[in-house]
This record gives sequence, C-alpha cells and structure tokens, in this order.
Amino acid sequence: MISLASQVVNLFELRKKNKELNETKITLKEKNAELKMFAGTVSHDMKMPLANLIVTSDILKMKYGSKLDKKGMEYLNYLKSASFTLSEYITGLLAHYESDKIEDNYESFDLHHLLEEIVDLLNINLECEINFPRKNEELYCNRAALEQVFLNLIGNSLKYNDKTEIIINIDCHKIDGLYQFTITDNGVGIPRRQAERNF
Repeated sequence: MISLASQVVNLFELRKKNKELNETKITLKEKNAELKMFAGTVSHDMKMPLANLIVTSDILKMKYGSKLDKKGMEYLNYLKSASFTLSEYITGLLAHYESDKIEDNYESFDLHHLLEEIVDLLNINLECEINFPRKNEELYCNRAALEQVFLNLIGNSLKYNDKTEIIINIDCHKIDGLYQFTITDNGVGIPRRQAERNF
C-alpha cells in the first residue's frame, strides 16, 4: 500500500510539472511571436531611412562633388559604406527573428572578420585600443545573434568608461567543444550590488 501511495503521489507531481511546462511553453511561444513582430517592424522602419541616406550621399557626390575637398568626399563615402553595413546587419537581424528554427541561420564565418565589421559599424571616434583574441577561430553558429551580443557588450565598454584611453580585451577559449567569450575593459565597471541584481 505504501508503495502504491508513493507512486500515486509521484504521478500527481509529474502531472503538475508537465502542466507547468506546457504553460511555460505557451507563454514563451507568445512572447517569441511578439518579439518577431517587434523586430520586423523596427527593422523595416530603420531600413527606409538608411536607403534614403545611401541615395542622398550619391546625390550630394553628383551635385556637389566638385566643390568638396578630398576629406569631404571621404566623409560621404564613409556615410554610404556605413549605411550599407548597418542595412546588412538589420537584414541579418530580421532573418534571425523571422526564422522558426534558429538552426536555419547557422553559418560558418571568421571571428576576427566579424569583430572588425563590428568595430567599423560602431565608428569609434575615441582613443580606444581593442584587442582581439590571439587565436582566430572559424565559427559555425548564428552570426546575427552573436553579433548582437558583441555589439551590446562592446558598446557598453565604450559608453561606461571614464578613462582617457579606453582598452577593451576580447578573448575566446574552446572548452569541451564549446566557445567561451570574455570581454573586459578598463571602465567604471558595475557596482557589486547592481551586478548581483542584473546577473
């Protein structure tokens, strides 16, 4: 009897956990749908101004190119190039959120090349030293998702820094078949209480 009672209790607990799991899956599915809709709206709304920037830079070069000095032409070329880069990033971001399976967006790419593109995209005009991992890696994962993470962390390293020269170190280590990335800087850091709350 005791064994039977124990089995009944375990069955009820299992059923309860299964119900909670199903409710969590439904909630996550709804949140994911909302996130897809939001990402799609934001991405499309951002691509139109970028297209206007690209066209406007061409018009300026065509109409006023003869009146600009070499530096002025460099600025226009950079504006167009940066607009294309950001547009490609938004396209990748949109594809990431529109895909039902995250594996659909897996691709092979060069880690150093990705980081170089991110640095160009950030257009850093500060005294800044960014050190890439000593060993370059050929990665196979969701490029857009990883790019988002790097953009956020490197952007924070630039934003929350009170030093004359900003130093950012990016490391990558392969442990048990998984990649571990670390980004450190010489900025103000996060107060211990806030770090405990955030993480």
